[in-house]
Amino acid sequence: MMYTLLVKAQAIQDMTEAFNWYEQKRIGLGTEFLDEVEEFFGRITQNPAHYQPDRNLHIALLYW
Repeated sequence: MMYTLLVKAQAIQDMTEAFNWYEQKRIGLGTEFLDEVEEFFGRITQNPAHYQPDRNLHIALLYW
């Protein structure tokens, strides 16, 4: 069963800033970061119960 993934505006802003920071370190590294985020989002939607519940939400933190 697939679930809907909700990404807050602040998280999108954080990912954009991280992308820009990684790209400054090495061209293409920001894209690698976003690829990992996308893969992680896929794992979350396929198995949200694996992640820490908080009220009616399941919280997942990505460390890269």
